[in-house]
Amino acid sequence: MPAATIDPIIQQAAQAFTESAGAGVSAIVHPGPGGPQDVSMQIDFPGGASLRLPVAVVPTIDRHSRLDPVAQDKEVLLVSTYLSAEMLGRCRELGIAAMDLSGNAYVKGGGGIVFISGHPRTRAQAKGRHKAKAWTAKGLQVVFALLADTRLLQATYRSIAEASKVSLGTVQQVVSDLIARGMAVRLDDLHLTLVSPDRLIDEWTMLYPARLRHSLGRFSAANPEWWKTIDIRHSGCQWGGEIAAAKLTGYLKPATATIHCHGAVPKSLIAQGRLRKDDAGPIEFVAAFADIPAPEGIPPDVVHPLLVYAELMASGDSRNIETARLIRDQYLAAQNP
Repeated sequence: MPAATIDPIIQQAAQAFTESAGAGVSAIVHPGPGGPQDVSMQIDFPGGASLRLPVAVVPTIDRHSRLDPVAQDKEVLLVSTYLSAEMLGRCRELGIAAMDLSGNAYVKGGGGIVFISGHPRTRAQAKGRHKAKAWTAKGLQVVFALLADTRLLQATYRSIAEASKVSLGTVQQVVSDLIARGMAVRLDDLHLTLVSPDRLIDEWTMLYPARLRHSLGRFSAANPEWWKTIDIRHSGCQWGGEIAAAKLTGYLKPATATIHCHGAVPKSLIAQGRLRKDDAGPIEFVAAFADIPAPEGIPPDVVHPLLVYAELMASGDSRNIETARLIRDQYLAAQNP
């Protein structure tokens, strides 16, 4: 594979690490057969010891919860644009190998340990850190639409805006941002290609809970199987989370219920399920932010598999994360080849 297919952030992080770590320590990037997302990095230590790990790129890590998905698989090297001293310390606690573009890093293995912390952001990072339009709340709606309905990649900006429920200007800014970051390529006026949809899925999944998911309230029910006898479509809502996962895979026994609604919580649904208000209840209504048609074969009362995947990953529950991986392999890989 040509070196040009490797994400520039990985190459830059490897160079910064080599310069920062000092004599005898270096990082070498190795492309893999699976495309731009299949990249590993080899860390060489003095004395001939080395460590090679697959790379996971997460450009923005500004809260501990964004490390949770990475922590599920410690045999990976996290690469981010910047890791504060606090965040790098958390990586060390979790046993996550990590490095950034400023030369900050934590790597343990192959007979060596490197821990470098406290380097400030580069000038380019400081200048551009607030310009990522794709990761605002509205930007996330656009990215979701492009990932969830690949037909939009060949649609006009106006069509993308209508599907995303955002302004035309927002779509233009988000697409320009994705192209500038090497995440997308514009082939012509009506053909957009996502360079690394897997990476986009990872980033969207991490940011969705904090920036786009809005709770409408929590409830509880006397009967834990209340949801099995209800046709949720009559209330204009759809299942998300664990119930959606159970319907998609038949693998999970739901312990919580997530319901996506356009507008207020339907009183008819509360009455049907005999639900009562409970701030700590296992039933949560959330605001639907888009109306993207699900792929063929998905039950009409279930939200798009990408949204189900993100909610399962955000839960931090090991049984949910295992099911999330099944959903990603079965539905999202086919949606984003």
